[in-house]
Amino acid sequence: MSVFVGRDPSINTPDAAPYGERAIFVDENTCIGCYNCSHCAERTFFMEEEHGRARVYQQWADSEEDIDIAIESCPVDCIHYVSAAVLPVLEYVMKTAR
Repeated sequence: MSVFVGRDPSINTPDAAPYGERAIFVDENTCIGCYNCSHCAERTFFMEEEHGRARVYQQWADSEEDIDIAIESCPVDCIHYVSAAVLPVLEYVMKTAR
C-alpha cells in the first residue's frame, strides 16, 4: 500500500481533505514494466521485482510536473489519477490479483 508523503498540489484550500482529493494509481495488470515512470518520478514509483511492474509507493513524493511526465510517458496508459477515497480499494484489488 502506498503512503502519502506529500499533498496533492492542486488542492490549496484549508478545508480540503488532509492529503487532497487525488492519488496516483498504477494498474499493474496493464503495466509492461518499461521503467519510464520510475525514471521520471523515482520517489513516487518503483518497479516491484517479482512481476516487474510499476507501483506507487509514496503519494506526491515528486512534483506534480514530474508525476505528469511519468503518466504521459507510459506507453500503455496504466497510470491514473484517482480519488484518494477509492485508492485503498484499488490497491487491495491489485494486491489480491497478483
